[in-house]
Amino acid sequence: MCRGEADAPGPGGEAQDLVVPLRLATECGELSLLYTTTAFGAHRDVTLDEIAIETFFPADRRTAELMRGPAG
Repeated sequence: MCRGEADAPGPGGEAQDLVVPLRLATECGELSLLYTTTAFGAHRDVTLDEIAIETFFPADRRTAELMRGPAG
């Protein structure tokens, strides 16, 4: 399995964007991902207030193939 470090943030990717581009430099090469966060709950609902789902999607075919490799 390959491990990597995040590159320095590039232009764009502001907090208000629905999808933020993310590039990671890894031993297997650069990975291009699309990152999004979904938060659940209402301001009065304490049980749902802290639930959030962070999702990473491959932004190109090469990244998708690299990510599928270790999974089989």
